[in-house]
Amino acid sequence: MVAPGNLPGCPGGRVGRLFSVRYAYARQVKRAEEPLVLILQEEYIDEPEPGRYIHVKKKRIAEWPPEFLTRPRRNEHTIPDFMSPDAPDNKLDILHGLA
Repeated sequence: MVAPGNLPGCPGGRVGRLFSVRYAYARQVKRAEEPLVLILQEEYIDEPEPGRYIHVKKKRIAEWPPEFLTRPRRNEHTIPDFMSPDAPDNKLDILHGLA
């Protein structure tokens, strides 16, 4: 689990405070699940079956583990680069900022 101080925007601000409370709770309560963050995605990549990707331009709320917030922020090139026929064999390198 990522500590609140290691997340972008934490520990300051409302989001950081809320996550810090949930993080502390998960550490103190037996059998508590790891906290997740809710992300509003305005577009995303769907994988209906392994290796088949679809660019979806529709809003959705996604639950992410906090570690995902330590990845590079996506920009207008991320999804087109991911979907490109010239993308690297390991497309996840694009999302991790390695390609």
